[in-house]
Amino acid sequence: KECETGTAQKTRSVLAKPKNGGQSCDSTVETRSCNVGSCDRDCKLQSWTAWGPCSMSCNPGNTPGFQERTRSVLVPIRGNGKCPNAKHVSRYQKRVCNEHRCRGDEVCVAKQDLIIALDASGSLRESGFKILRNFVVNLTSTYKAEYAGAEAVRLGVVLFGNGARQKDGTVSPAINVVGLTKNFAEVRKKVKATKWQKGFTNLAQAFTLADTMLSQKGRKDAQSAVLVLSDGKYSFAFETEQAVKKLKSKGVMVFMAPVAQVAGSWQTKLKQWASQPWETNYKLIPGMQALRFNMNMFRSALVAKFCPNSMSPTGKAKSDDARRFMLAFQGGLPNQRCGGRKYRGKVKTAQECYDKVSKLKGFQAFAITTGSRGACFSLPSKLDWNRYAAGKRDEKPCPNGKWKKNPFFKTYVMKPVVI
Repeated sequence: KECETGTAQKTRSVLAKPKNGGQSCDSTVETRSCNVGSCDRDCKLQSWTAWGPCSMSCNPGNTPGFQERTRSVLVPIRGNGKCPNAKHVSRYQKRVCNEHRCRGDEVCVAKQDLIIALDASGSLRESGFKILRNFVVNLTSTYKAEYAGAEAVRLGVVLFGNGARQKDGTVSPAINVVGLTKNFAEVRKKVKATKWQKGFTNLAQAFTLADTMLSQKGRKDAQSAVLVLSDGKYSFAFETEQAVKKLKSKGVMVFMAPVAQVAGSWQTKLKQWASQPWETNYKLIPGMQALRFNMNMFRSALVAKFCPNSMSPTGKAKSDDARRFMLAFQGGLPNQRCGGRKYRGKVKTAQECYDKVSKLKGFQAFAITTGSRGACFSLPSKLDWNRYAAGKRDEKPCPNGKWKKNPFFKTYVMKPVVI
């Protein structure tokens, strides 16, 4: 038995039997108790996962984001053993993040694969569809495919609202406008070419198509997400809910952004379908006319809520100017043609490395390695502060050199000292 007192035996064979009144051998079997412990066993937990991405990129007003981390069960319970549930403090932790206020000009630089589901149903009317379509074009301008040399957002678009019963009794599938891509100019071009479909709201088919698109071209190390822009109406609630559950089971974030002038009971379903907590994954836009005349405002609101990592160009410029250095390339450094790097000691932060290198003559850049054992290097590269301050990224760090990608390095350019 594995528990509650089992027995173990060992045996031996008789090599020579007694003769002529000799004594018999002792017992050939020996038994002892084992596994005397209780059959009841508590579960054992795995180590904490890394903190997940922040639910919001900045605080639009009394709504900071949060991060989560969890512990899974490594060894299950046995008998009447105990194990904390998934939301117990020993298995689930949550902390506030990105408490800083939004500036209003944030752009999304997260490593995110985002499918935008655009409603073109009959209930929108053609005028409403055109407003929603223009908003998607506007919204894509706040997403960046690359930031400081590192991959950022990939966008794809699904068109739904073409719902109709086909001859075989099934509902017509949603339309793949453009698959996940980093070519956002192509995304805008194809969105502008979409037409009002006039059908019923086949949102379930939109979720199914988004699932397929993410499976085909989604990146394993990127956040997968679907953003639904609609008038809030839906058909076939059960089928839609099943499609949403399938997406969520794969770790896909679901963002809901209905455009409706009047709130109603219909919101309950949309809030349920949004990833939880819905407060950070649901945004009601108060009507088509409000959206038409305030696109930039609502664009900023959606980026703040639905992008896990955004950057304010004005805020970044102010911060970089104050500390006198800025990130030039994330995940790499100039190659040897730009001159060799020189080790300047261990550091924990970029500020510490800047303090070391800024005291030396003839250097305008430095690099640090990431991790607990960070190292500081001075770089001879003549990176142009003004180009980076203007949001431009040099393709070459020096005339004859190029960037050498290395995920453990970050390169910074320093603001020149004016004498």
